Amino acid sequence: MIGLEKNAVTGVLVEEYLRGPEISVECVVQGRGDVHIAAVTRKQLGPEPAFLETGHLVDADDPLLDDQVLRRIVTEAIKAVGVSSGILHVEVRLTSQGPHIIEINARLGGDLVPRLVHLATGVSLPQAQAALATGDVPDLTASVRQSAAVAFRYPPATGTLQTARADAVSADWLERLVWTHQQGDAVTAGAHSTINDRVAHAVVYGPTPQDCRVRLALALQNLTVDIAAPVRTTACVR
Repeated sequence: MIGLEKNAVTGVLVEEYLRGPEISVECVVQGRGDVHIAAVTRKQLGPEPAFLETGHLVDADDPLLDDQVLRRIVTEAIKAVGVSSGILHVEVRLTSQGPHIIEINARLGGDLVPRLVHLATGVSLPQAQAALATGDVPDLTASVRQSAAVAFRYPPATGTLQTARADAVSADWLERLVWTHQQGDAVTAGAHSTINDRVAHAVVYGPTPQDCRVRLALALQNLTVDIAAPVRTTACVR
């Protein structure tokens, strides 16, 4: 039995379960309460309880951009934490009781979200961040109106990556198809995967979200991923 330190805190942490789709709101803050929403990112999540992020989609005409309740909640949350300048990646769950803040990240979004925003709207969040850092006014003019998406391929099994091959894919709408592991790498399948286990990802763009979903499926169906089962041995211990 493990003994507890004299002043150790005991008990159980209970958190509210929020049912509903998850999004992130990409914000540019140019003053206290002056929050510009550059884009809304729709997340694709794997099964519970891991909630692995399997992809993201940005649509320049996403109806949530005009959702006044979402805008108010995000703006008030940013004001409450006192951020007056910078790029924020605010994660939100859309529940039946309304939007609920999950995280407020004082940084650019990960998983190529800034690239998706740029492809879908023409707005460069890294350039906007640099402008704010140097006291300039960022250019937030949307010069493009389309959709862009990324999808991540996780390993189908736990073991060593044996084959990683993609049939030739040539299309104007395929922005990138990248392998993030190579032959011989050890990977873990869900539900214990992490972002470090992703073997590849693809980025596409198109007129609508549905176009992007179809194009991602076309890009990823050409990937061949074979995993060799891990070698198990019996150890003799004297």
